[in-house]
Amino acid sequence: MGSHPDRAHGESATGRRTRRGGSDARNDGSVLVVDEGGSNSIDTFVVGGNGKAGPATTTPSVGGGPFGFDFDRAGHLLVSDAALTTGQSGATSYDVASDGAVTANGPAVPIDQAAACWLAAPGELEETIGRLMPDGPGTDLMVGVEHGDDGAVVRVSPAMAVVVTADFFTPVVDDAYTFGRIAATNALSDIYAMGGEPLVAVNLLGWPRDKLPPDLAAEVLRGGLDVGRAAHCYVAGGHSMDDPEPK
Repeated sequence: MGSHPDRAHGESATGRRTRRGGSDARNDGSVLVVDEGGSNSIDTFVVGGNGKAGPATTTPSVGGGPFGFDFDRAGHLLVSDAALTTGQSGATSYDVASDGAVTANGPAVPIDQAAACWLAAPGELEETIGRLMPDGPGTDLMVGVEHGDDGAVVRVSPAMAVVVTADFFTPVVDDAYTFGRIAATNALSDIYAMGGEPLVAVNLLGWPRDKLPPDLAAEVLRGGLDVGRAAHCYVAGGHSMDDPEPK
């Protein structure tokens, strides 16, 4: 949870975003995609059966300043171009092959926004939660499910709003402490992306109790706690559940 002055969106620094996707409609996690706004490129890493990523394949971005991205149901990689031209953003569609090769499906399409960093492709989940619409005009819910943004924003006073977000993150490294740090940093980044300031966080922990020891879970939580402390954000308890996969 965080807060920011009365505005729905804030500025976000160009950075790298990571997501695992596939080359078909299943998005089966066979290729790891990283976009690099600074170098204006898209990196792909083929993920082996042991879960480890291979060497990078780098492809220049068709647009300018690639930032947020998503995969649609057909497996196309959709990338937001935050700096297509001066004062204008865009979006580009790519195909990602099983060997990590990235091919543009055409030129970047301009959109009428400046520095548009985030993008989400409609899917089954979006269609399901799309029924959870605000109560009508005049609501204090400034950003809700209809926006597909990084968090919800609720106005609590004429000059202040609260940003709320929830996140799960599966392991991308072997070290438990580092995994906790990565997961917490990823969660806090959603608050920053909304222009907010982190105030308090709670843990959401899924853990296979019959497979992994509790001491390892404690290391994950310690990593998240250290990230919270560095961000001057309180970490106040949370919720845990028995889960076949740690997250």
